[in-house]
Amino acid sequence: MLRLLIWGQFHTHRSRVPVCANLRGTHGHVAAVAAGSKHIAIVSGEGHIALIGSNRHGQIGQPVDTALTHNEMKPYLYEFDYMPDEPRLNAVSCGCNFNIFYKRHSNFGVVIGSNTYGQLGLGHKDLVDASQGAPSWIPEECEFLQKGRKVADVVCGFNHTFFRMSDGSLWSCGSNTFGELGMEDGHDFDLISPMAPQRVTYFERKGIEVVDVKAGNSWSLFLAKDGRVFGCGTFVSGQLTTWARGPVVQALHRQFAASAEVGKVRPLIRIEHIGCLADMALYVGKSKGGEIFARGSLPDVGFIEAQHTVVKLSETPVEPLRGIVCGATHALLVGAEGGPILGVGDAMEGQLGPGSTAGVARDPVQLCPRWLPPSEGHWRDKVAAGHGFSLLAPPFPEELRGIREVQWPEV
Repeated sequence: MLRLLIWGQFHTHRSRVPVCANLRGTHGHVAAVAAGSKHIAIVSGEGHIALIGSNRHGQIGQPVDTALTHNEMKPYLYEFDYMPDEPRLNAVSCGCNFNIFYKRHSNFGVVIGSNTYGQLGLGHKDLVDASQGAPSWIPEECEFLQKGRKVADVVCGFNHTFFRMSDGSLWSCGSNTFGELGMEDGHDFDLISPMAPQRVTYFERKGIEVVDVKAGNSWSLFLAKDGRVFGCGTFVSGQLTTWARGPVVQALHRQFAASAEVGKVRPLIRIEHIGCLADMALYVGKSKGGEIFARGSLPDVGFIEAQHTVVKLSETPVEPLRGIVCGATHALLVGAEGGPILGVGDAMEGQLGPGSTAGVARDPVQLCPRWLPPSEGHWRDKVAAGHGFSLLAPPFPEELRGIREVQWPEV
């Protein structure tokens, strides 16, 4: 049976303390988990798919006309009849209302959900549900899968998608209303919503190596190997320095500690990790023991002090991190080498665990102690954050074993 640890509110379930959710009717173990706004996507160890939650936009694969009548706590399992030598799904990334399942370092993927802006990369904008089988990319018809390129990683925003390829190239598709796809006028394929992945050439032309990509609500961040950050898309909430259709350097200054001396240059902050909440950028610095910075706002919970400026969230530096996993209004800081999982941001629904009772947690609170991911797969496959909830896939830490278990759906 597939099992997950969950904190916070997911449809009818709500708990500030961690609860183990057992998904009835499923089998095997969780190889990868991701979360959209109101749904959860799982890849089992056998390469099958489980989806649970809202289906208003077809994101769990059921016909949309059942959106108001289906059981939102019932997992829907989609199994594949794999041949012995066929690649099997082992990763998943979710946008707000869509899913991209794939096998890392292959050209095999399965897509389900909303496709209004072409974010599934299929070359059309039709919604995709399970009645159409298992829609996938056809390598012979997809430029991003030609010349031996394989999909190394997929990053989904609200309605747009990035594909990081095995040859180091970066491709994107979906909504480009605000320039969130990183395509420059005059250099790249310039459409409002390209339905098939198009190559992002800016970093290649500048000789910049990108080591991480994150996507928010109509905006995106790119982390360079040298610690510089680039961004594109909307800046209406102050999450970026300016609006531009192509990537722009996000100069992160220590303005909160700037000298009063006229003409003195403010020191730049080099960044180790980046994160995109819906309308707020999150950064962890390379120096001074992991300082946490934010730019933007969480308007739903009244956090607006970081609009159009860089704010240091906490005076307490964090331990070395593996990276950041973001939901719409909160973020999980995943510790390295068996360190803890910490949370910052919105805590109103209990998604940051019992350690935070404030509406917004600026200081990191401990969600999970001493988490050590399994040796197989990528650590990001085991941690997820949705709108108001946080998830952790097995193996569970010793300190969290023996906790209360629930059955989804309940009898």
